[in-house]
Amino acid sequence: MTAAVEVHDDVAAIPDWDELMAQCAAPVFYSSTFLTAYRKAELLPADAYAYLMLRDADGSPRAALPVTLLPRMDPVGSLAVYEPGVAARPLGLVSHAWHCYDSLLPSRRGAEDLEAVTAILDAFRDLASDFAAPWYGLVNVDATGPLATALTGIGAHGVPIDERYVLDLPPGFGLPDYLAGLCGRHRYTMRAHQRRAAQAGAEVRVLAPESADLDTHLRLVHLLGQKHGVSDFYPRGGFQDFQLALGPAARVIEVCLAGRVVGVAVCLLDARRLHFWACGVDYAAAPTFSPFYVLFYEVLRHAIELGVSRFECGRRNGVFKRRYGLRPVPLLAYVSPTGRALGTRA
Repeated sequence: MTAAVEVHDDVAAIPDWDELMAQCAAPVFYSSTFLTAYRKAELLPADAYAYLMLRDADGSPRAALPVTLLPRMDPVGSLAVYEPGVAARPLGLVSHAWHCYDSLLPSRRGAEDLEAVTAILDAFRDLASDFAAPWYGLVNVDATGPLATALTGIGAHGVPIDERYVLDLPPGFGLPDYLAGLCGRHRYTMRAHQRRAAQAGAEVRVLAPESADLDTHLRLVHLLGQKHGVSDFYPRGGFQDFQLALGPAARVIEVCLAGRVVGVAVCLLDARRLHFWACGVDYAAAPTFSPFYVLFYEVLRHAIELGVSRFECGRRNGVFKRRYGLRPVPLLAYVSPTGRALGTRA
């Protein structure tokens, strides 16, 4: 017998949330530290946050889902092509958040626990109705993962919206193995940028956020974001506050030239993964080499040194990421009008 789904408005008030996330090997995006920091930093404007927890009859945690009520549920324009009505009525309850590219439904018995999946999704739909949101749904679900399989099993229909890119790091894997796996031209280019950076006197620093100049980092992130049309994805103030609140789950890698930061990578850490979560580059300040190539190589080096089993490299810039050995993971959205079963169309 299964208890009802609890709805909480503060993840920090759920004493066994992180215990469940550890049992499910959930990524850093699901830790209470990340969720609390994300909420306080307001990286995207939100009207409400909620945390759904399904418990077994004995009170033990079984499955959970964080959800966010967004006044603009499609801030990057990924959904409107499939659901044109989202543009006209943009309020929606989504899980997880757009700054998370790996949406799961952590369950102690795995995603094949269809009873838990159904119970959580029913509560999700009911909560969207309580919020008077026209839409609700899951975004950035791994199309090849167990949640997508479970959703197919209950009749939900997902649509492709993006790809994220990963590199698996088996035991004993090193940078020579990585370079050997690249085609000759790309291997030469990667090595050439490392060599030119060294000749220019560039330095690489690995820092905790509190030891870094986060205002300069934000400027660099915005410079690169303008190139890709996402310069408002990391707001001033919130970007800095978010990193500081993450504590040991955040790491910053800088490329410096003549004492000036010309490239920065914001990395997130969990027990199994290093996430290359955000990046900023000033190409004009490093005319003889690409700070981005150097950053990519150094973040991968750090992942290998930490002994994690996966290097996560986020979304977009797919041409570079495929060229340099990362595997694309297709991402799906399951969005429906509130009141309908998840994944059904209006």
